[in-house]
Parts: sequence; C-alpha cells; structure tokens
Amino acid sequence: MDVSKKWRDAHMFGTFQMKFEEPEPVKRVIRYTGDKAEITFRSYDVFNIYWGDGKVNYDVSFTPEDTEDTAKHEYDATGTYYICFCGNTDSLISFSTNGEVIWE
Repeated sequence: MDVSKKWRDAHMFGTFQMKFEEPEPVKRVIRYTGDKAEITFRSYDVFNIYWGDGKVNYDVSFTPEDTEDTAKHEYDATGTYYICFCGNTDSLISFSTNGEVIWE
C-alpha cells in the first residue's frame, strides 16, 4: 500500500487509495414495508435473494415449466427492509414483487 503522509499541527495524516470489488454486481434492490415479502419471477438462471434481515435464499430459480414461481419470506417484525435480488437480471423472463423496486 502506498501512503502519502503529511504533517499538520504536530499530527500526521495519511491518505491512500482502496479499490472495492462488488461480489454480486448485477442486482435489483427492493424496498419492502410489511411482514411478508414476495418476489415472483421466471428465468433459467439462478438468483440469490438477500431479504434484508440477515437471511438469504441461495440459488433460487423458477423456470417457465415450474408450477410455483414465487419466493416468499416472512419477517419477525413489521418494518422496512431492503431486499437484494442478485443474479443475471438480463435473463429474467418475468419479474414482479409486492415491494418497490428502487434499483434496477
């Protein structure tokens, strides 16, 4: 790491650069208020759903051939939660939710 150091009033300050890598860069973010969130979708790809309360569903997929197509999550308390729906969103055949999509 390359640190640029400067003195000011007997205190040393350092500056440096950091690069962050997003592990799941393609996602939709949903704001949900209530106690039972639902995401209905169809795709041949799998998705991870981070429900905003520390719980996660990994590798969720509903193809057009499936009879069930809704991922559901019940929260312990009513509130506002931010759900991350992560995966190849370009492959979605259909998508809807009972929350508000705030990032596509």
